[in-house]
Amino acid sequence: MVSTGGVADKLDERQYGQDDGPCLQALRTGRFVHVPDVLEETRWGGCPRFAAGPGVRSSLSVPVCARTHTAGALDFYATGRNAFTERDRRELALFAARARGAIALAQRLAGAEDFTVTSRARSRPAA
Repeated sequence: MVSTGGVADKLDERQYGQDDGPCLQALRTGRFVHVPDVLEETRWGGCPRFAAGPGVRSSLSVPVCARTHTAGALDFYATGRNAFTERDRRELALFAARARGAIALAQRLAGAEDFTVTSRARSRPAA
């Protein structure tokens, strides 16, 4: 988990603590999860109302898929109701695609490193 600030940390920790929320739904389903107004949201128990405490009124969770599975999700929070427009969603989908490319590259590099380390270990003569 990485965050840009204290409010996002608290909201994410709440979701992880109850093992449910918009971020985790985006992660599990690979689909955008839009909450236009946390005070009118009925999914995820008390998680949305908890978000209203520090002033959040809407959120958008964007899945970041890498290779064949969802590697994570990006959460965006806003203080206004209905803060995320269709244009915002398109732009954030592009941003998530760039993140996906970076994650896929990191996975390929890690896989290549693992392969090299394993190959070297197998080729060493037994002592």
